[in-house]
Amino acid sequence: MGDVVKRLIELGIKNTRGKKGCWDKARVSELMKSPIYVKASMDVYEFFQSQGTKIHNIPEDFIGTNGCYLYSEKEAKRKTVSLEGHHLVVAPHEGIIDADIWLKVRRKCLGNKQVAKPIKARNTWLAGKIKCGKCGYALNVRKSNTKVGRYLVCSRHGQTLNGCEGVGGLHAKDIEDIIFDCMVEKLKEFSALSASTNVVENPQINELRIAIAKLQDEIDGWVVKIPEASPTVMKLINENVEKLDAEKQELEKKLRDIMAAQSSSGCNVDEITDYMSKWDELEVPDKMAVVDVLISVIRATQDTLEIEWKI
Repeated sequence: MGDVVKRLIELGIKNTRGKKGCWDKARVSELMKSPIYVKASMDVYEFFQSQGTKIHNIPEDFIGTNGCYLYSEKEAKRKTVSLEGHHLVVAPHEGIIDADIWLKVRRKCLGNKQVAKPIKARNTWLAGKIKCGKCGYALNVRKSNTKVGRYLVCSRHGQTLNGCEGVGGLHAKDIEDIIFDCMVEKLKEFSALSASTNVVENPQINELRIAIAKLQDEIDGWVVKIPEASPTVMKLINENVEKLDAEKQELEKKLRDIMAAQSSSGCNVDEITDYMSKWDELEVPDKMAVVDVLISVIRATQDTLEIEWKI
């Protein structure tokens, strides 16, 4: 932030009050993190969804044109601490910053102590990607005072109704080491490819992502009814969730196939390989960004580890 402030002053850029040389890190940070300026696409929708933000527009509204407003509730944590529990609305004005650039900056900000991600995302760079191999729900990080330190457990395990038998406590560090080695090995397959910065836009990809997001919203709508459901209603919930999840998995497979087919034109292998060579130096958000480029989902049990690749 200090470097940005220095550069703005050197260039004589005026602040929002029309004054030169009156920039500070707090103001620059506020501008960088505000979704008012982003051209809100499905990438932006998925980013805020992963942060636990309440999104009040349907996925189809995120067409990569308009900016967004981010509102807070009195009970919610400050937006500089967490995006969870805040409210996102698509704004009537057009954004001015491309989504990919804005998201890179926003994820970079998440690595700062003043703008931390939710706890689960700080504890492992596999957050949002690793799922229970038995029920498909997310594996969350738990901490212990033992040598293990961190372990992964099924978020659905222990639920009173319709719970999962779980996968026990998987050692998070061991799983991370295995995934890292797999990513390094996977990149060797593409060592002959030249780097490319031109990503081919595919309308079908965006349509599938919108459809998947809508199905997930429907699933979530049924799941929240579980605590108060009677046996009869519980049966109805299970039937609907299973049907919706089957549709969602089918669309996700189509999406993976399309993305894999065009990965060679949109994947900068040289850049990713460079990241892997200095992995220990990267912040958690940067590691998550690399994982997101390479991997669609990871499914884990006590005995198996399945990776679905994007490339």
